[in-house]
Parts: sequence; C-alpha cells; structure tokens
Amino acid sequence: MAPEVRGTWLDKKDKDEILVTSLVVCSKRLIAAIVAIRSFSIIALCRPGAAAWSVRVHEVCRLFSDMVILQGKIYALDRTAMPGYLVAIDIVDEYDIEPRVSRIECLIKGISFPRQEEFFWVPYLLEFHGTLLMVCKKLSYKIEHESGNFSIIFVAAGSGFVVFEANLKRHLWAEMKTLENDQALFLGRGCSRAVHVSPYDLSRDCIFFLDDFTGYWKKTTTACELYDMKDEKIYSPLPMVSRKSGNVPAIWIFSQGEIDKAANSRRGGM
Repeated sequence: MAPEVRGTWLDKKDKDEILVTSLVVCSKRLIAAIVAIRSFSIIALCRPGAAAWSVRVHEVCRLFSDMVILQGKIYALDRTAMPGYLVAIDIVDEYDIEPRVSRIECLIKGISFPRQEEFFWVPYLLEFHGTLLMVCKKLSYKIEHESGNFSIIFVAAGSGFVVFEANLKRHLWAEMKTLENDQALFLGRGCSRAVHVSPYDLSRDCIFFLDDFTGYWKKTTTACELYDMKDEKIYSPLPMVSRKSGNVPAIWIFSQGEIDKAANSRRGGM
C-alpha cells in the first residue's frame, strides 16, 4: 500500500477523527495544542473561552509528537524528518488579532538511531531543570494477524530507555546516564513530567511509563511500569489491570502540590 501523502489541513480535516495529542497553556490568554488526524498533525491555537481554534489551513501537515513550553517559548518534536528533530515555534499573539504561528525553526536536526528489525522508538519531550529532555522508549514488538481478517496488530514485548538532554547552543542531543538522586520521570503521551523525590526514595533515578499505545497496537494488561536507570531493568510497581480503552491512552494526573514543588525546584536550580 502506498504511503499517504501529507497534504494540508484542508485536505485532511474531514477524513478521519481529529485528536488533541498534546496541549500547553502558554499564558492566561493563549493555549497551544498539537491536533492530529492519524499520524499527521498541525499546531492549533486558541484563547480561553474562544468559540474556535485557529490553525493555518494551507500549511502542509507534519508529524508533531510532544510539545512543551520552556521560559515562554514553545518547543516540539517533529518526526517528519528523523527522531529527535526539535523545533521552536514562534507565535504572534496580539490583542486585536487571532494568534497565529509565525515561524517554525529547527534547533536540533535529530538523532540517527541504528536500524534494528523488530524495534520501534517512541520519543517523549519534557522540561527538566530549565532545559529540555527527550526520552526515547525502545520498544520491541512482533506482528500478528487478527483472526478472521488481514489487519496487522503490533504486540509490545518489552522496553528500554535512552535519555537525552538538549544542548541548544551546540544544536545537539547529549545522552544522560542518570537523572541524579532526587529526580524521577513520569512519561505519558502529552502528560510527561519530572518530579522531585527524596534521595532516599526507591523511585529516585527512575522512569515511570504508561501503556499509551493506540491504533494498531494490541492492548497489554499493564497500565504502568517502571524503568530503573540504576540497573537498567523494568519493574511493575503496581498490580496489573485489564482495560478496554479503544484509542484512548492512560494519562498521568498530578496534584497542584506536586506541580508547585516541581516549579519551586526548577527555580531553585536556575
């Protein structure tokens, strides 16, 4: 089957279900989101209370994944070119006109991972102590055919992780072997966060991640697992659950207290 042409938002907006895959609150008067149709996506903007989102309908769709805001600027991963392709998104935000994307600038051209059969890389972007982290989940899989038809289902078989820190001055990703003794990461599509923990806590230097695969992925029976960067092993910290979620992945929900502690920790380290 020939690959689908990217096209513009006007070409695709009526073809399939529209999903919001990542959302950030830029200010009290501006919200930005990655809006996707299948794997193709575009940046949408709106003001709180507005009746509609603003998009550049004639812009060619990209393959945006996660998006974060850092020191007032929006950053996103764009899988159109290669894994780790980091872009900065400039927005014109004036009181008397609709907000709009004015420029998308490439900051890091990505990482060339060695090609391996039966492995798939899933990138996550998050803010970490005033800088950006990209966490790549290395997912092994096998392919099954559903009984009774010819649909292909990908079955997750295990994971590993590689963590990179953005060096914006040198325009490259630098691999990190540790998060330090007072940090843990929670990964999820559109809901990733770094959390301050006690240096004596067993969750230090660990990555908690969700079963957030959708589409052609066969659902597993676990909602949450833990990757320990100290010994590079995966553990199941919570009892396994069985759920039928369709195309709706699980997400992390953080209390306001945890959000405030993370913000104070970031300010203290800057």
